[in-house]
Amino acid sequence: MPKLLSGLLRAGAFGTRNADIGGGRFDKGTDALGSSGVENVIFDPYNREKSHNDAALRIIKAGVPTATVSNVLNVIKEPEVRQEVIQLARYAETAYFYVYERDGSGVGCPTRDGWQENRKLEDYIPEIAKVFAHVEVVRLGGVKMLKAW
Repeated sequence: MPKLLSGLLRAGAFGTRNADIGGGRFDKGTDALGSSGVENVIFDPYNREKSHNDAALRIIKAGVPTATVSNVLNVIKEPEVRQEVIQLARYAETAYFYVYERDGSGVGCPTRDGWQENRKLEDYIPEIAKVFAHVEVVRLGGVKMLKAW
């Protein structure tokens, strides 16, 4: 299960429904959250079929208590595409963002799987603050993340 989801689950930070933006093709996190009473709705245009994503978008746009964006912003090179992801998270009352910082240099580079921004977690605050009024670094369930509302 992704580090962000496990940290939030340990902290009891989920509502009854979570929008898992960029949640990937596997359902391990969804299964774990489901056993704790949380419906996890995955939206991932790169790893899920269009019909799945269309259904997920309808649910997310109706409003959800939480949204999670785990290891997504750090693999997107284009700032405007990162903004699209952050905009989708705005349908949640509270959104949580986690990134793999890699070397933390802030110098993006290609990887065997695509792209890595190499930015520190805090470096994403200005981008998220364009969408959310409040953004802060928090540690929940032992995991450092950004909380936005």
